[in-house]
Amino acid sequence: MDHQPNSTGQPTLQTTPPPTTTPPRRSHPHPHPPLDRTRPTPRRPHLDRHHHRHPPRRTLRLRENDFDADRHVLHIHASIAHDGPNLIEKDTKLHQHRRIGLDPDTTNLLTAYLNHRRHHAATHGITLVPNAFLFSSSRDGSTCIAPNTLSQRFRRLTTRLGIRTTLHKLRHYNATELILAGVNLRTVASRLGHADAAMTLNTYTAWINEADQRASTLLVNRLPLRLTVAPQPLPPTPPTSPYQAIANDLRTAIINGTYPPGTHLPNLHTLAAQYHVAPSTAHRAITQLTHDNLVHTTPGHPTTITNNPPTTLPPTPIP
Repeated sequence: MDHQPNSTGQPTLQTTPPPTTTPPRRSHPHPHPPLDRTRPTPRRPHLDRHHHRHPPRRTLRLRENDFDADRHVLHIHASIAHDGPNLIEKDTKLHQHRRIGLDPDTTNLLTAYLNHRRHHAATHGITLVPNAFLFSSSRDGSTCIAPNTLSQRFRRLTTRLGIRTTLHKLRHYNATELILAGVNLRTVASRLGHADAAMTLNTYTAWINEADQRASTLLVNRLPLRLTVAPQPLPPTPPTSPYQAIANDLRTAIINGTYPPGTHLPNLHTLAAQYHVAPSTAHRAITQLTHDNLVHTTPGHPTTITNNPPTTLPPTPIP
């Protein structure tokens, strides 16, 4: 570094240029970064042969005490579902207890079924467990029927009878029939186990609309009959153009006999002079009478009254 004087006599600082340098080498990305050994390696959940993608099927858990034959009521407190190869007792989907009313035929059928089971157990020396399952796969009523078993039995039964349906379709049939019968929507939702009536409304909108139409018809039929008034004839329409006025005058003269059948009407020039119109207007009036079947015309001959002209005929303007 040297100090050289400039034009003002003051020294200036002279610097030596730095030598040529090489840029640092860039590191290439590593395609396989090292694993973080401090974090455990996540494992895939174990899927055994009993794993299901869909929720397990459920059936109602019904015991003998849930059936009230005197009040025709079925109490629903819990459900039965598959848990792999086992069956577990779970709460209902809505976590609420429900009561479903039964018709007399269903009540009598369940009563006869329970009496038959008790008689069969007593005959074969079998002791039923207290509060046995209403539908059981064991003789003593200690185990319930698996949901899959129930579906398979129903499928075999419908196949043997030639009926194409499923238990789930019977549920839809139950809902649609109740809606079409006019049952309150909240009652239908309660019997189906829906959380609220909105879910039932969204699922069965088409049937609800049809039920609404039936309700409107039923309401009209319940009302007293209205008095029917015979329609009154409309007053004759006054003529709005000269040719209609001429046609009305000639029509009246033909009907009252001024021009009997077979006689002739005045020619066009006479009618035009009589009504102070052009011959074309008189010709249009004659065309109107021809349209009403009061006269008939032949080229080169006078206009003739028909043999049987109508006695009453409302004027029909020609287009």
